Amino acid sequence: MHFLPDVAFIVGSEHWDATLVSVGSKYSTFKNLLWLSPLEQVFRECDLGQKGYLSREDLKVAVVAAFGYKPSKLEIDMMMAGAVENNLPGLPLEQFMALMSSKLAAQDRYDEIRQIFSAFDARCCGFLTLDDFKRAFADVTPHLPEQTVTEAFREVDRDLDGHVSFKDFEIVMRHE
Repeated sequence: MHFLPDVAFIVGSEHWDATLVSVGSKYSTFKNLLWLSPLEQVFRECDLGQKGYLSREDLKVAVVAAFGYKPSKLEIDMMMAGAVENNLPGLPLEQFMALMSSKLAAQDRYDEIRQIFSAFDARCCGFLTLDDFKRAFADVTPHLPEQTVTEAFREVDRDLDGHVSFKDFEIVMRHE
């Protein structure tokens, strides 16, 4: 948590009630202080010089801080496209929040699909077999007919090799 003179960043709270906040070595109660989500805090910390926007370099640092990886030049170009189209000197907070929120939602969905795949892959082979499907469905829906499970497996096994890769599984799971 970083502190500015007489202002503290409170991360992750969704309530507008009075909160105990550290300002220097004193503790004070403020109502409706500056409330920042984790992504807003990343923006503020990466906005060197408090310009109100992120430069290309600032944005790279922000993505590393928020997601833990260095984005490619192409990814940065895509994220900066809106700012460039609107003749802005950089990416403003609103655009940053929209981009990062959708990126975060996609990451959450990926993690969820990965967890489901791992639950099916009890043998940790990196792929699923018909037996894996039968076992997983028997645990979750024991009354589901075996023929239905077999048909589901065949639909997911796109290349019909008897194995379902994570990529095949993800494609089917994302098709809602």
